[in-house]
Amino acid sequence: MKSSIYWKIAFSVLLLVWAIWNLWPLSDTPFEQYLGQRATAHAPELQTLIKHAQDLTKQAAADETALKAAEQAAAAAKQVYLPDTAKAEFVQRHRTFYLSLKSICEDEGLGKDAKPPIDLWTEFFPGLNAGDTKNIKHRNDLILADLLKQSKGHIKYGLDLQGGLGFTLSLDDASLNGATSNVRALSLQKAIEIINKRINGMGVSETVTRPIGDSTVEILMPGVSSKDNPDAVDVIKKPAKLEFRIAQAPPGGVAPTPDQIPLGYEVMMEEDESQTTGDLVETPYVVSSAAVASGNIISSAYPITDPTTGQYKVAVNFTSEGGKLMGDLTAKLVNTPQLLAIVLDGKLNSALRIKDAFSASCVVEGGGAGFTQKEAFDLANVLNNPLDKALKLDEMTEVGPTLAQEARDSSLKAGLLGTLLVIVFMCGIYSLAGFLSVLTLILNVAMILGVQASLGATLTLPGVAALVLTIGMAVDANILIYERMREEMGHGKNLFNSLEAGHDRALASILDSHVTSIITAVILMWLGTGPIKGFGVILAIGLAANLFCVLVFNYALLELVTGKNWLTKVNFRRLIPEVNLPFYSYRKIAIGCSIAVILIGLGAIAYRGTSALGTDFRGGDEVSVHFAQPIPQSGIDEVAKENKVSAEATYQTELGTGVQMLKIQTDAGSGKPLLAALAKKYPQAKLDVDNASVNLIGATVSQSLKWNALLAVGLSLLGVMVYVAFRFEVGYAVGAIVATLHDVIITVGVYVLLGGQFTSPMVAAVLMIIGYSLNDTVIVFDRVREELKLNPHLKLVQVLDLAVNKTFSRTTMTSLTVFLAAFSLFVFGAGVVHEFALVFMIGIATGTASSIFIANPVFCWWHKGDRNHVEARDFAPKYDWDSSTRGAS
Repeated sequence: MKSSIYWKIAFSVLLLVWAIWNLWPLSDTPFEQYLGQRATAHAPELQTLIKHAQDLTKQAAADETALKAAEQAAAAAKQVYLPDTAKAEFVQRHRTFYLSLKSICEDEGLGKDAKPPIDLWTEFFPGLNAGDTKNIKHRNDLILADLLKQSKGHIKYGLDLQGGLGFTLSLDDASLNGATSNVRALSLQKAIEIINKRINGMGVSETVTRPIGDSTVEILMPGVSSKDNPDAVDVIKKPAKLEFRIAQAPPGGVAPTPDQIPLGYEVMMEEDESQTTGDLVETPYVVSSAAVASGNIISSAYPITDPTTGQYKVAVNFTSEGGKLMGDLTAKLVNTPQLLAIVLDGKLNSALRIKDAFSASCVVEGGGAGFTQKEAFDLANVLNNPLDKALKLDEMTEVGPTLAQEARDSSLKAGLLGTLLVIVFMCGIYSLAGFLSVLTLILNVAMILGVQASLGATLTLPGVAALVLTIGMAVDANILIYERMREEMGHGKNLFNSLEAGHDRALASILDSHVTSIITAVILMWLGTGPIKGFGVILAIGLAANLFCVLVFNYALLELVTGKNWLTKVNFRRLIPEVNLPFYSYRKIAIGCSIAVILIGLGAIAYRGTSALGTDFRGGDEVSVHFAQPIPQSGIDEVAKENKVSAEATYQTELGTGVQMLKIQTDAGSGKPLLAALAKKYPQAKLDVDNASVNLIGATVSQSLKWNALLAVGLSLLGVMVYVAFRFEVGYAVGAIVATLHDVIITVGVYVLLGGQFTSPMVAAVLMIIGYSLNDTVIVFDRVREELKLNPHLKLVQVLDLAVNKTFSRTTMTSLTVFLAAFSLFVFGAGVVHEFALVFMIGIATGTASSIFIANPVFCWWHKGDRNHVEARDFAPKYDWDSSTRGAS
């Protein structure tokens, strides 16, 4: 036996251990508990600190309840409410354990004898990397942020699987006073672009950002909670007005008294960190109240280092108008005591002394020893915020998962049932070999999730779709090898020789099917955004894992059990009998049925019009209502179906008040009628329909995202066509693309005909169908190419029928295993998962049929039925159609 077998298995086991290491912990550890576990010094004192922070958080909760009760009592008595400002400030500083701990470390200490601030790094966590900052407050922030991140489970879920934070930001009405609708729309779109850049810089992916009206934007951030990630709130609130003003340093660095401040100026403090003591130092400047320029004059800014001194600087590029403006302005400031102040949201960020006039670009140098790395990056970050319209925070809520608890639980059970059915199927048909394929699948899934966790990628519903697709392709690859082994054993070969021959003959098909899907995944990652990109990332990881697991690990296991004589005989059960049918002769009936179904589907799409699109594609109503008892997700879905509208429901809790709200996104004009129907069917919920708010929401899927998605899918199909054309020849590529488009059109049409709506998750389902269809068709074409070489005496039509008959067992069994998993999701899943499974089931049926009845006839038509033209690999036939006489040689 080859020694390499043991090395392959050992390496696979190491990969499994690595994957589990990256996945662990699977769930979050409470932050308070994690702090105690990670402390490497003075652990008892840290526990005292933790207990004190917990007590302060409880006190803040009690005070918040008291403040709310006092406010309600004043409102009931129709009296003016005068809040206890000290108590309100205490609540704000200790609303969560995280904030309480930061507050203690900054300025409260543990008691009268304590000397704040407390240095978490030196006192409790000396082993952590605290960066190069000497300021204790900043260092504490870094330590707490790092510990918080480490306390989280390594699998990150998107908003559709775990919820997150919701924000509503609006443009300053004063700044938009009198603006046209086009100007307001452009300002809002600009704000959305900047917010997305800021959020992406935080490492939060799959963010939903959409306009509401013409001056408000809603942001949903997956996996971000106000309790454990308060800094995320600051990042969202930070986008604001960036201004350039004229400033002067006061004599002696002493802030002037109010009567000494010139008219039209104000005193502003620049905060900086001392490079010697690490303390925060405030430097006063007299700054003009009026701005001389705004942030829209900057096109880009980025930190650089001086190649001679190594000092950090900031390179700034201006727009054409901005370069002229700054050139004129800075020319007047050269060799004068006046400075150029950079003000962000009314706060002085930097005051720059101008040595030379600017032009189209400039390099900003720090005073004295120059910028530190952090200062350079911070200044560049500020300059890259070109918002010229101020944003204000209107509302901030904790958003529950899009998939309600009921839907998640039922879908999880359905997924487990589907997996069990696949395991029983594989073991029942292929006995021990089937069990080995199950072990391969375990390694496969662990590797996919392990790589995803190590990259910090976010797992969303489209990502789950890609995971299901790659698992289906892995099962298909195993079935392909086993069916080729069955053929070889039927020729009289022993088990070991059948294994080698079957593996070798299946290798080309497996590689071709995976390479075509990898091309799709790469293009989706390149051009896709949001859920499309997430699908591409998981698909690419899964395909690479598939190739290793099937071609290395599973093959090594089979070699081991056969080489050790642990497996001497294989009785592969035949679920699908051998067939010898003239499939090509059925092409007219099949194509006729396909055309009829396509026309019916297109008719249904045209009849339903925009109602066939979900609210995330066309917008709609968003209703918010108070309730006494929650309504189950299945109940909301049922009432929406009875009223023939769509409904996506989430339960939310308003931060600060703790008041729960039910938010439902539905069709435009259907918000209030749907609430009335829910109130009638579920009176115990006590929905406050009369006081419910209804907002018109914009489409989540922006116009650019739609075009990017279409472009990504189109280029993916083109890339696959080019690969298949070079790997096989053009006729195969044409057949594969036509079959794939056939599957997509029929699936979408039938789904809409059955009453479904096309939403963002359905995009993932369509991408799955494309991947599945291509995989199935390419494997059939690989067999066609093989049979052309083995049977030079047969005509092209005969070869096509032979190839389909020999792959029929593999095609139907693969489709059956994937269909079983999808069917369990359809029967037991809920909400989006149920709809997703329905689309995939339709796609599996159409994909299986097109591989047999569509791809081959199109391929044959392209070559006019002549195998000579296939073997010549010419682009187009050079002679007339005559299938009865061509191709015999």
